[in-house]
Amino acid sequence: MAKGIVVRSDRTFEDIDFADIEHLQDAVGGYIQVVKLQFRAKHWPYVIGGTMFLDEDGRLKNLPINIVASGVSLAGGSISQVVGTAVFAGIANRHGEYTNISEEIGELIEKLSTEYEEIDHDLSS
Repeated sequence: MAKGIVVRSDRTFEDIDFADIEHLQDAVGGYIQVVKLQFRAKHWPYVIGGTMFLDEDGRLKNLPINIVASGVSLAGGSISQVVGTAVFAGIANRHGEYTNISEEIGELIEKLSTEYEEIDHDLSS
């Protein structure tokens, strides 16, 4: 089993253990779209790989924008507008099995979720 993080459109997130594609389909609510991510940062001396799993029909289903997942995806050099629930994990190994999510990506998810919550609070005050 691999460890990942489920990020919902309402900015909530939770850890997930998944073993196969069926677990991922249940988490995102449909057929899987796989998006490869590569993170580079000034304070990281290396590139961090990751994978984002989405509902491939999310736009057709008019799912809401997932601002946290969009921010993570953009930081990882990929699509800038994610809709619906996203699952983040590590990269696939040579056997095609996905690895655990890195601490750095987990910290980025938590940071973005908190920052967007503070922005919403400031706007509604």
